[in-house]
Amino acid sequence: NEGDYDFVKVTLDPASLAAVRSHIARLDDAMLRQQLWHALWEMVVDGKLAAREYAEAALAQIGSEEDTLVLASVLGNLASAHLGSASALKYLPDSEREVYRERMEAAFLRGFERAPAGSDLQLSWYFALLEVARSPQTLGQLQGLLDGDLEIAGLRIDQDRRWELIGALARAGAPGVRERIALELAEDATDSGRKAAIAAEVSLPSAETKAAWRARMEAPDGPERLADAQLREAMRAHHQLGQEELSRLSVDWYFATLPGFAATRDEDLVDSFSAAMFPALCDERIVGRIDALLASGARLPAAAEKNLRVARQEETRCIRARQLQAGAD
Repeated sequence: NEGDYDFVKVTLDPASLAAVRSHIARLDDAMLRQQLWHALWEMVVDGKLAAREYAEAALAQIGSEEDTLVLASVLGNLASAHLGSASALKYLPDSEREVYRERMEAAFLRGFERAPAGSDLQLSWYFALLEVARSPQTLGQLQGLLDGDLEIAGLRIDQDRRWELIGALARAGAPGVRERIALELAEDATDSGRKAAIAAEVSLPSAETKAAWRARMEAPDGPERLADAQLREAMRAHHQLGQEELSRLSVDWYFATLPGFAATRDEDLVDSFSAAMFPALCDERIVGRIDALLASGARLPAAAEKNLRVARQEETRCIRARQLQAGAD
């Protein structure tokens, strides 16, 4: 479909697959590169290509990509900090995930440092790096950007950038980050600042912090009452890739709480809760819990039921993706 978009799902034959995995970057047509990367990702989602093979192809070739849309798409498929988002990093077996996260972190840092100053390519690499930053070296650089000790040509550290950096430091549990959140909120006590601070706090790798926020979601009418928009920020930040053991602690709570939450809260908030608070752990037992809840006759809004069915589909895809790789080993 030269020069235009395609709207069909493409499965590459073995010979085409072998060629594409090694040579996408050599193609001059950015739209064709986008279509081929998309075809590879669809094969991962459909359980026809191992996530590690997609990761290997992308890590080998994406460093030379000069089209922002192609770059952002591939980087997004490689990794996301949010547990509920499909990515090659999430689909990898537990035994391989940290190794690939480290490789992605190193590759994204190189891309960020080498990208043209002030370009959209630079921002794409920056955002991707924030998703996977964990090493002391990278966290130190993020802290340097925040404090003004490090400057990257073309990257303006405005208030939004500051909260993005703090969010990445919080997800990683960087030393002193709680204090950093409080200090930043004192300087930016706007509505957006408050929501960013909530997201950063909830994303901390702390069982106690997450349990406290779950309690606030259940009983929001205390002395520190939160607006629904603030609760949504807390929900979206709760489950983080790399914090699976903390998310596992909320499984029973989620399935026990959802029916009562649905019966007493605004339907839009129930929609957000059912999707964002779902513990997407790539686990057959979670699939069973969804089936049991849907079969129980619990009264749930249509949007919440849809979210559960979508979550079930994604759990099944993730399980299938990991099984494919286990079978290939």
